[in-house]
Amino acid sequence: MTAAGRSTHAPPMTVPSFLRRPEERLADLQIRAPCFTFTGSAARELAVVALTHSSLSASRNNVELARVGEASGRLAATKAIYRRADLHSGQAYDLYGWSRFATKNLAPIARRIGLQELMRLGRGTAVVSDEMVARALLALIGVLELTFTTP
Repeated sequence: MTAAGRSTHAPPMTVPSFLRRPEERLADLQIRAPCFTFTGSAARELAVVALTHSSLSASRNNVELARVGEASGRLAATKAIYRRADLHSGQAYDLYGWSRFATKNLAPIARRIGLQELMRLGRGTAVVSDEMVARALLALIGVLELTFTTP
């Protein structure tokens, strides 16, 4: 402290997102959204893939996991619709079930969690689109499906 009462210590430096290790990203994710707590090395590896955009890796990215997450979510929505007789008509089904998994509905949830800050992106990717964060959210749901359900 100086005589004027100001600290002489520099504020802690934040590490740029692209330099953060995958383990740090998963720890942040667990704090932001405790439902995305992955135990075991296989689950953690899949979670890292779920946060990986295709601009960083053409082969180990979140595209396939997002498909699993979308299918899992649609199954849950279909079960919910089945249990509600008032939603059995085709139009109600489409509005209630399938639209839940549209980018416009998933992106705000993903951004509230802060997935755009946790994603692993290639160097040329400066902006994280709604589609990218929605896909990451679906991929994380896919990891839950693959690691916490029985075959």
